[in-house]
Amino acid sequence: MEQLALAFESAAEPLLRPRYRVGRDGLIEDFCDVRHVYGFWGRLFGCWRVDAATGRSRAVLPGHPVIGARGIAAATAFTHPVLGPRTPMDVESRYRARAAFAAFFAEIPSRIRCIVAPMGGYQWAALDLIRLEPDFARFAEDALSQGRGHSLYASLALADLASKGRAARAAFAAGLMRDRRRDTLARLSGRPASAALLRALDRLPEGPCARRTYETLIALYADPAKARALGHLPAIAPLHLDLLDALPPGLARASLVAFLAARPKAASLAAALVALLDRLPGEIRPRAEQGLVRVDSEAGLARWVARWSRRAEAAAPFPAPPFPGGGRLAPLCSAAALRREARVMNNCLDRMAGKVLSGGAYFYRWTGETRADVMLARDARGRWRFDTALGPANRPLDRQTRTRVMADVRAAALATGGRR
Repeated sequence: MEQLALAFESAAEPLLRPRYRVGRDGLIEDFCDVRHVYGFWGRLFGCWRVDAATGRSRAVLPGHPVIGARGIAAATAFTHPVLGPRTPMDVESRYRARAAFAAFFAEIPSRIRCIVAPMGGYQWAALDLIRLEPDFARFAEDALSQGRGHSLYASLALADLASKGRAARAAFAAGLMRDRRRDTLARLSGRPASAALLRALDRLPEGPCARRTYETLIALYADPAKARALGHLPAIAPLHLDLLDALPPGLARASLVAFLAARPKAASLAAALVALLDRLPGEIRPRAEQGLVRVDSEAGLARWVARWSRRAEAAAPFPAPPFPGGGRLAPLCSAAALRREARVMNNCLDRMAGKVLSGGAYFYRWTGETRADVMLARDARGRWRFDTALGPANRPLDRQTRTRVMADVRAAALATGGRR
């Protein structure tokens, strides 16, 4: 038997139950102490938020899609123009809101609704500009049909229209229709806008992107190395931009960006790689970057990470030992000391630098009758405790030797005020 999905509402936050009524000039929405007034298309189109206590109003520029595909005034999945798709309403209130806005948007000519329908979160801004400058409808229609939609979306995203008055928005629409795209984007972003940037905008995925995507793309084109990398990508996704923005100039290669973008959790991986590079001394970092840009497989990446993690650990200064040692105990205070000890003792201490650098362990050499390596580890309360002591090739110590090692550790720790 097929189960039906019931529209249960979350109890995590209180549900809104807005009331709607139609005034002479627009649709009025009241909930709690907030009122939104949506001006009719044939009157003074716009959206205003009114404080019920003071009666003061301020203009609002909704940033959520309000018109569905083919210009239908309200999609099946209702999205509130101001509060977005996750507005906490009960089922009945959501139904009433959908009906109210369907009637509100139905007043807009169907041709205008069809023009702005693909524009996502920029729909209301486009409707506002069309109402102020009717010729903007043909301009937007031409931009979308000719594949120049992202230049239009980028301009709308960067213009900060919500902070402008009606006269300034009308002037913006006129300038957008009059000026070259490069000039408009340069003026809005404060950065040069090249023909290559316009071509890159056209290679973004179909449909509008977030403002941050356009800002990042324009900023990357101010860096010649990163602009070249973008020029070699056949298609540009927002993830490509985020990766290239995070990578240093030495890693600005289209092949590396495409390789990382295909990995799970690509952004976290890129951040980890950059953090590893930042741990390397300046004189060897260029070699590490040259190796990374040639990586083209998971195995190659794993080898690169292993190699340069060891180099980073070798170059990093160790923290101070829990106690200085003395007598037969000597702390191994560097990655080089661990490597030398590993060769002498035929063990894996050369791979333990990471434990020391993370603060979880420390190693000492014990030079008694039988040479041994001693490991101290932090317990759950952050105190140093004796963990283990092993002889050459990790052979266990006899009971008498182990007792002497532990006694020396205890004495050295107590002599300096440390704790086992």
